[in-house]
Amino acid sequence: MTKNKDIREYAKNKGVFLYEVAAADGISEPTITRKLRIELSDKEKADMRRTIDRVADQKAKQAATVAE
Repeated sequence: MTKNKDIREYAKNKGVFLYEVAAADGISEPTITRKLRIELSDKEKADMRRTIDRVADQKAKQAATVAE
């Protein structure tokens, strides 16, 4: 069973890649992958969701700017 499946699906549904979440948190892609191997606490999940939301918002703003 995949650990932190809810976080992985949340990022996917928002159109955010895990490497983007890692970059936003100032960590490497392998680090975030290792971090997700163990089920995160509720606080850690909430923090990661906020980061995912922030990245998704930035991507949406960039897309809107390009579309203009």
